[in-house]
Amino acid sequence: MQRRYAGSDLLVVAVNVDQDRKAADQFLAAVPAGFRVEFDPAGTLATQFGVTAMPMSFLIDRKGAVRERHSGFREAVKTQREQSIVKLLKE
Repeated sequence: MQRRYAGSDLLVVAVNVDQDRKAADQFLAAVPAGFRVEFDPAGTLATQFGVTAMPMSFLIDRKGAVRERHSGFREAVKTQREQSIVKLLKE
């Protein structure tokens, strides 16, 4: 999504809660994310956002309000999630 909507206001940020930073860095070297990755080994953000599954995604508007939250990843809802992103980018 980050590449597809480059030039828009979309910002994709992943939060990695892996406690082994070296292992995380090795993984990202082998499989580059293509978007910003922040490290939070203490899980502070996961606690603040009430993360209940991995992966979990949040669609946050320009004012910082969480508009949608999604647990896990299902190919069947990929198009629906992208439509939500496009709609929010137009606001």
